[in-house]
Amino acid sequence: MDKRIIDWPTFLGALSLLLLVTVPLTLFPESGKAFVNKANEFVTTQFGVLYLIVGLGIFFFLIYVAFSENGRVRLGEEGERPEFNNFSWAGMLFCAGIGSSILYWGTIEWGLLLSRTTFWIGARNRRSYPLGKYIRNLPLGTNRMGDLYSSRPSYGLFLLCS
Repeated sequence: MDKRIIDWPTFLGALSLLLLVTVPLTLFPESGKAFVNKANEFVTTQFGVLYLIVGLGIFFFLIYVAFSENGRVRLGEEGERPEFNNFSWAGMLFCAGIGSSILYWGTIEWGLLLSRTTFWIGARNRRSYPLGKYIRNLPLGTNRMGDLYSSRPSYGLFLLCS
């Protein structure tokens, strides 16, 4: 077994690619913004439908591989039991998804709430700032534990109207 902890060629390749993209965008934000917008527009207008078709094709290919005889290949030593059972794997995938969502939305949700029209208040309105604190706790389904937050909307409206 190879005892190397870091695969240096892969690490240095990924780091150099990351720096090659982020350093120019950081040093020249205006031209970087224009470049990224043009690249996004080009890809979405030229490859929009093709991108969706390729993604769907890859999905169906993976389904085919999973149910073919290649999907039955066991990794590890012969007769070795998996380290984690299916329930543990599902829990790890769920927690990874929730954790990435918290990292993503935790930094930008406040801006999203302030940039959109909130009920009868216009976007980016001074009156929307206090309500924005409470509107994010509105129950958006059973996963937001709506019963526990039932007093938040009325308190937010109280602050708004006072």
